[in-house]
Amino acid sequence: MRNFTSNQFLNTPDLRKREKGNPFKAFIALFISMVSLVANLAKVKMQKQLPLTGYFNKTIFSTIAKSLAFFVLSLGLGNVSFAQNAPAGDEKYYMLVGELLGNSTARTDVYLYTTGGGITNCKLEGGGGEGMVVDPVKYLAYIATCCSVGEVRIYDYNTATFLAPLTFPGEDILDVALSADNAFLYVATYNYVYKVNTTTKQTVGNVPKSAFNIAGTLFTSGYTVDNFWGLAVSPTNSRIYTTTNWQTTNGDSKIVSFTSALSGFSVIATAPSGFHYRGIIFDASGNIWAAAASNSNSVPDRVYKYSSAGAYLDEFIFSTPVANNVPGTGKVDPYDLAFGPDGKLYITTFWGDCVSKLDVSNSSAIPSTYLPYVAGAQAKSITFVGGNFKCICTSP
Repeated sequence: MRNFTSNQFLNTPDLRKREKGNPFKAFIALFISMVSLVANLAKVKMQKQLPLTGYFNKTIFSTIAKSLAFFVLSLGLGNVSFAQNAPAGDEKYYMLVGELLGNSTARTDVYLYTTGGGITNCKLEGGGGEGMVVDPVKYLAYIATCCSVGEVRIYDYNTATFLAPLTFPGEDILDVALSADNAFLYVATYNYVYKVNTTTKQTVGNVPKSAFNIAGTLFTSGYTVDNFWGLAVSPTNSRIYTTTNWQTTNGDSKIVSFTSALSGFSVIATAPSGFHYRGIIFDASGNIWAAAASNSNSVPDRVYKYSSAGAYLDEFIFSTPVANNVPGTGKVDPYDLAFGPDGKLYITTFWGDCVSKLDVSNSSAIPSTYLPYVAGAQAKSITFVGGNFKCICTSP
């Protein structure tokens, strides 16, 4: 799961850090600016002995410009946002993308979000590549490490510091998700789904993949879980959802849900023949969105939409991006997805764009390029942060 689900979805106070100002203060500032303008003009006239009509010299023009600037600023004091370095009345959003850099290293790229394409802001080296999720109340980003490191790094983006990581010795972590109240972090690995208390940092429970190997009416007879990958928490019923068998060679892929007590398993959806689920996310209405990879290079990859009960609602087909030669038509190898501040769905891919954008309000839309492919970096995880994001300073 990424961001903008449940009480974190789009226009919430946690993400849109807007605060109303005092209209009386704005009026006072406006009055002061006008008095300053008159006083400065009188001062210039006395010093330069220049007429106020006919023409303005550089000094007078500069004085007027400064006073008018203060005047314009005062108009915004009635309603301003307090995102660091953001223009008055504006807000900031950041997009975090986990990149795999070969077989043993990863990093998290931080982009200043814009509707036309991200602007690189900084890079957090040594972590990322797998799942990420943000606690906007405590200003914490939980970043799963790749490559059997067995850590979930905790980055305080209010102070630009890494806290002590959560450790899972011997595990290769794949995805992370927070409960609606941010009290618990769920961590999916190749072998388990762990439940961690975010206050004590202690693991309070786990469920092995063997618990999902249920034959009979619940799962297909003889069905076994090879690996987990996608992980999300429903905004409507607080159940945890995970995708299974994400690798295209490993049996039937399903979306399975279970309770916060790590029990009560239920199959929500089974991937169409020839496809395997990876990242999943909920929208504000509780619908499930799942990235799915095709087994064949001649069949384009998909994004599927389901109801909270697992009923098929829609699907969106990838086209072949211009910026990179993919193995086949629409074979972009998608992994993760997140809803952005504009309500669009953003998807990371291995072989296609670094990040693709999908207009989910248009049933005939196809994912388009948001961030183009970059050689040597394979985008895997994604999340968004509202407000300010401070990066580790490596130079003055």
